[in-house]
Amino acid sequence: MEFRRIHGLDALLDDAVSYDPDLGSYRSICQRISAFYLIERYPIARDAQITRQDVRNAIDRV
Repeated sequence: MEFRRIHGLDALLDDAVSYDPDLGSYRSICQRISAFYLIERYPIARDAQITRQDVRNAIDRV
């Protein structure tokens, strides 16, 4: 299985779901973690702070 070289976990999940539909249950957490990346990467989103607790919660969900 080859994945696209992109940062959007939800888009990567779309590809993975075609191989294993059960992975679809990870959709909301993939979207949340992708938002972490966007907030850190793009200055316009800097007002939305990510806390350590946000990251811990995401890790616990995965």
